[in-house]
Amino acid sequence: MRKRNNEIHLHLSDEEDLYLRRQAKKAGLTRQAYLLALLKNTPIKEQPSADFHAILKSLDKIGDNINQIAAKANTLGFVDQVQYRKETDKLERVIAELMRAVYS
Repeated sequence: MRKRNNEIHLHLSDEEDLYLRRQAKKAGLTRQAYLLALLKNTPIKEQPSADFHAILKSLDKIGDNINQIAAKANTLGFVDQVQYRKETDKLERVIAELMRAVYS
């Protein structure tokens, strides 16, 4: 059985409709889901950009590489300083890129 039995007909100008569609799209929601979230006073956040997900993937890969360096260092008793420096440099670049993406 359908939960929502009540319909509301809403008349919007072209500008208002466009605004609603854009806001819903930014949040990754349908217009109905967006409006219901507004009615329920639910905080609506924009979806992160594709760049954000790519940056997270890069961070994950760098983390894996650093863990491998640590495991190797633990086994051999020394750190591959060249490889370690390379990965920490990558990490610093990705963090800077993330900060630019978030704060610009």
